[in-house]
Amino acid sequence: MELERELPNSAVYVPADIVVRDSRTIICDLNNGCYPNVEADCVVLLGVLEYIHLPQHILSQIALRWPRLLLSYNCAERDAGRNRLAHGWFNSLRTCDILDTANDVGFFLQSMVPFGDKERIFFFHSGVY
Repeated sequence: MELERELPNSAVYVPADIVVRDSRTIICDLNNGCYPNVEADCVVLLGVLEYIHLPQHILSQIALRWPRLLLSYNCAERDAGRNRLAHGWFNSLRTCDILDTANDVGFFLQSMVPFGDKERIFFFHSGVY
């Protein structure tokens, strides 16, 4: 929820998580197909995709509902030697896997930047605003 402090005052921030973070939190469990029922211009998944069992399915569901996606991910090729399962992570995607999957479900990469040693931040759009 730290992202909210960085947004302009005109932005409406709607927190959604598997646990309550504050009184506004919409409870959802992406691994069980429970998505928030909200209108939004952009979905933000920071530190989430690693915990998803079927990343392609989640990205396809997001692409069907929302036009933009901001996503952070610890890409496998930048994460050599880390025991991902010990972190509770369910997948090991490489940058090319994320880009291919996003493209397959209808998202286009707008930008990608490194964040620290291992993480990348991706911004995708569907072309429909």
